[in-house]
Amino acid sequence: MNQISTLNFPLLINRSFSFKLKFHLKLFWIFSFLLITSLFAFYIFQFNYLTSENYQIKKSQEKIEELLAENENLGIQLTKLNSLTSLENLISGQNFEKIDKIDYIQILDSQMVKQ
Repeated sequence: MNQISTLNFPLLINRSFSFKLKFHLKLFWIFSFLLITSLFAFYIFQFNYLTSENYQIKKSQEKIEELLAENENLGIQLTKLNSLTSLENLISGQNFEKIDKIDYIQILDSQMVKQ
């Protein structure tokens, strides 16, 4: 007759394994919840940042368009102010006299200083 002795180790291992599995599963769910919550908070902050940056870009583009229009208007005013008719009106208001004859100074070669 063969006598076989058996041990109940699988049952003990199974019980400790079940406890470890429940403990690890609990840690897994807590870690998953914290990870999802932190990612959701990060998403909200990132979305808020992108929204504010898009608003700033739109505001800057509107300011650029406004400045370009103002620059064009200033260019038109500059050409109007530098025209000959406005210069003639300015000169006539300053009491200048119109010259009819121009006399040049004659310089002879003997009168010039040479080095």
